[in-house]
Amino acid sequence: KIIADGSLGAHTAAMMKPYRNEPSARGILNYTDEVMEELVAMAQEHHLQTAIHCIGDDALRQAVQALRKAHIKNPQGDIRHGIVHCQIMDKEQQNWFRELNLIAYIQPVFLRYDMNIVEECVGKEIAATSYNWRRFADLGVHLAGGSDCPVEKFDVLPNLEYAVTRTNPETGQSWYPENSLTVREALKAFTWEGAYASFSEQVRGTITVGKYADLTVMDRNILEIPSKEI
Repeated sequence: KIIADGSLGAHTAAMMKPYRNEPSARGILNYTDEVMEELVAMAQEHHLQTAIHCIGDDALRQAVQALRKAHIKNPQGDIRHGIVHCQIMDKEQQNWFRELNLIAYIQPVFLRYDMNIVEECVGKEIAATSYNWRRFADLGVHLAGGSDCPVEKFDVLPNLEYAVTRTNPETGQSWYPENSLTVREALKAFTWEGAYASFSEQVRGTITVGKYADLTVMDRNILEIPSKEI
């Protein structure tokens, strides 16, 4: 894992443009472009999968630039590199995920807090294309759901709910609900896609004969109940 930048709330996520609510700040890149390219190239050479923490769009630019160069110089086939969080981005940057077959490691429950600060930090235009799991799914990008524990609780149900509703159940506040996933898409992100991200989709991730019986039993069918009751 490579940590490319910081966090949105602390204004340390690396941005292409200054923060709207702190014009003197553009966040922090933890590495120069050259060092990031060296790290990714070394991983690529040894067929090591990378997961790069990128919250800001400039961190994403740097990471994808390094991944693209490494792939061109030393193609390795099915290596399954990915971007962790992948929050602030425009549509062109989302297209990069499809181009390089990158995994998007997402944590939908982050919206509980982030929906209150994103527009203040980056403005409405780029906020509308950020945390956009709907477009990722439409592009065919692999979405691997996670909790980011211990930052958030290790509990899949709030993540499923936010992925589908993009609504805080306590306040009723919704945030770009058109960018949500269906329940089945969200379930896949937290089951099969997690297995895919760890090269274990042949032995876990679906209820299939011959796979590990790694099951969760619930008292209600979340495919049938209202999504706000998940």
